[in-house]
Amino acid sequence: ARIELALTDQPAVRSRLLLTMADVYSSLGLYDAAISLGERAQADAAHHFGPRHARTAETLSALGAMYRLEARYADSAAAHRAALEIRESVLGASDPAVAESLNGLAQAQWYLGDAAAAEASYRRALDIRDAAFGPDSTAVANSLVHLGWLLEREERFDEAYRALKQSLQIRDAQLGGDHFLIAENLDLLAQINIARGEVDEAESQLMRSLDIRRQVLDAKHPDIGMSLLAIARLFRAQGQADKALRYLRTAEQHFIDSLGANHFQVAAVLEDIGLVLAAQGQWTKAEEAFRRSLNILDASLPPNHIMIGVTLINLGGVLSDGLQQYELGEAVLRRAVAAIGSQDQPEGYWDALSRWSLANNLRDQARFVEARDYYSDAQRILEATGGSERAGNPNLDQLLNDVAVMRAAAAERGIAIE
Repeated sequence: ARIELALTDQPAVRSRLLLTMADVYSSLGLYDAAISLGERAQADAAHHFGPRHARTAETLSALGAMYRLEARYADSAAAHRAALEIRESVLGASDPAVAESLNGLAQAQWYLGDAAAAEASYRRALDIRDAAFGPDSTAVANSLVHLGWLLEREERFDEAYRALKQSLQIRDAQLGGDHFLIAENLDLLAQINIARGEVDEAESQLMRSLDIRRQVLDAKHPDIGMSLLAIARLFRAQGQADKALRYLRTAEQHFIDSLGANHFQVAAVLEDIGLVLAAQGQWTKAEEAFRRSLNILDASLPPNHIMIGVTLINLGGVLSDGLQQYELGEAVLRRAVAAIGSQDQPEGYWDALSRWSLANNLRDQARFVEARDYYSDAQRILEATGGSERAGNPNLDQLLNDVAVMRAAAAERGIAIE
């Protein structure tokens, strides 16, 4: 309120300052406060500059990015689409600002489950930047990274690898081999190599990424923590628990020092720590890690955020499978089902896993009829997203094995399950 009063005669400065403050709050994981400031900046710009002004589009674009971070994907898409329409009308369809709006829209489209639309938006943004700045520009390299990220998520690894390598070549030539953006390419290329089973190459890329960030960034920069976390996850996937925990503990402390003990990135590290401990059968310590993660997330994210849902699934699994505290586990897993089911995107793997985990819990409590219904729901989702062939959908194969265990346990008690 003091900003509005102090800068009543400087609407452009006021709107810009509100957006800057929103960015600061967003970087701290305080998304509600960031969005509140972003919405004030957007309303301010629309009032003083008009609803079809380029400055209004700028605030809409920033607001769309904030909505995405809070998992409000439909709101994010709407804001980016509104910014896109203004920029196309005011600046022209080939203006670089249009590409910025397309990139933001593409991210929201992907999270809303429309991968084809997201790819089309990314490719159009790439074409605009190619025409405006040239094929060897850093702007084109940035678009290729966006496209490579999407293709990697879609498991189109060869296409993703080509896009990311092309981007890396441009950045290396334009920025130098030790620029911090090179680390971004290396991280994404490493994920593709992990998926291909080329773990030695992936480890080399992640280690180089960490070295670059330590050389060129401030010692407390959060991106260093992201590199530590990525390396830890590689070791966890390889079953190297001691190495994974060592990097995870270092990443945890790094994020605490750089972002504060209650930032969601600290929660993300605690999540991985819990997974490593659970795999070792250290159930009580795993529970502690997941509960610490959940406490941070509950304080900083909306109740249906995917990170909260995943943490609830993991905590419920430890309580049920590890500690045999079935009633507590059931309550946690029911909350997971509700949280993930209310997300602003189509049903997918996490919806299936939350129902599947709850079904296992109910099965182990000999509540077979209730378990059957949740198994059926999980199977429906997995078949819709991954196909009905067991050989091509390993999650479905595992689910059907759990259903068979449930039916056998029910039969031993003389209970027929249709």
